[in-house]
Amino acid sequence: RFGFIIVLMVSFMLFYSASKVKKNIFLTVLSVALLGQSFFLLNGTAIYGQNVNQYYYDRIINIPEDYGQVSELINNDDGGFGYVLPIPPVEYGYYKISSEENHIGQDILPKLISAPFIYISPNLGINEKTTTLLYNTIKNNNLNALRNLPIKYVILRRDVACIDCLDSSDEQLAKEFSLALRNETFSVYKIDSPSSLFRSTNVKYEVINPIKYKLTISGISNRQDLDFLLSFNKNWKLYLDINPDDSCAGNEIGLNPSTSECVRNKKFLEGDELMYLFKKPVFDSTHNLYDGYGNKWAVDSSVIGSSSELNLILFYQPQAWFYLLSVISFLSFSVYMLFVNIDLIRNVYMRLKEYSITTGIFK
Repeated sequence: RFGFIIVLMVSFMLFYSASKVKKNIFLTVLSVALLGQSFFLLNGTAIYGQNVNQYYYDRIINIPEDYGQVSELINNDDGGFGYVLPIPPVEYGYYKISSEENHIGQDILPKLISAPFIYISPNLGINEKTTTLLYNTIKNNNLNALRNLPIKYVILRRDVACIDCLDSSDEQLAKEFSLALRNETFSVYKIDSPSSLFRSTNVKYEVINPIKYKLTISGISNRQDLDFLLSFNKNWKLYLDINPDDSCAGNEIGLNPSTSECVRNKKFLEGDELMYLFKKPVFDSTHNLYDGYGNKWAVDSSVIGSSSELNLILFYQPQAWFYLLSVISFLSFSVYMLFVNIDLIRNVYMRLKEYSITTGIFK
């Protein structure tokens, strides 16, 4: 409610300012303010944070050595995609950074580690059934069940102070997983054979970004299941990949006898995202819930004729609408700015033309 009042008052101030200030000046200042704020959001600074030694002394956080050791270990692991599960799985809370420094707010570790984190939190957009499954797994100490999820590391942390938090112990975790690192603050356990993000027969996949994946299923003849172990959402769509990329030599990692992952640098955009608004998805009628939380399709070779290799793209379609509306917003703003500044542009043009005639500089 407090935030709503601020936005409402800012809106009134903008309306008042627009009536008192020349429109050219008002729009220029407003545009600079909007673009300036958007820059830090788009480049990730607003999300990951930033320490600037010369400024904001009261907000600077010193990253201790224990945190650095954990981030270095996981960031240097190039063995394919996998989530990081901290225990307690607290996204916001009270953290004991060091003996002399505390932090109240969002967990710092995901800002240092490139791998995605999974918490038991309603703020992450995770399917409720997935959250319940994870909660019961930790609560009942059925830690071996974590192998059925695409989780690669489990971090037992001793820097969180919270009441009635889900917790575990080194003794329990060591029975199931390999200890990769231990210091005063953390014990990092690696799941040696984590579940791959996709399950099928003879499938190779590549994570392009969190909303786009490329898959190749070889030797397909009869119908077979394709399982995707992220939270179920009906907006995950499969499309035929007409121009598959076969340049993964040297970057392929075998996860199990029937699944491999192409590990390359992630891409924010590939340029064809808007096309998925018009492409027809395949196997959409077979999209169902898998194991109570994930996604499952029944795929076959009916869409590829005589070929035995099925190339697919898995895409979260609402993201295409976001890109389209972003383009429309940018174009609308550009046209609006051109329209309201047409007099200024015309005056500048006439002055340049008059100057060129007077001086003969463009003859």
